[in-house]
Amino acid sequence: MSERRSSGPPADSARNAAIERAAGSSSRRRKRPPLAGAAFLVLLLNAGWLWAFPSADVFYLANVLLHIALGLGLAAGLWL
Repeated sequence: MSERRSSGPPADSARNAAIERAAGSSSRRRKRPPLAGAAFLVLLLNAGWLWAFPSADVFYLANVLLHIALGLGLAAGLWL
């Protein structure tokens, strides 16, 4: 007795599912956190301010600390 394999839809759908998983289909991608865009914009503005006004005062130090916190928070939010 010989087994007959069908090349119908079940085999094709399994193969297509494997291809989508390997390619990282958009339906299985994680969505970006809702505040990631705003945090990135604030981080860019903060970096520009730090670059434009390098002065050794308390406000500058607060912005350096804010920049570090925003960068770490954004990286952690996008990584996890």
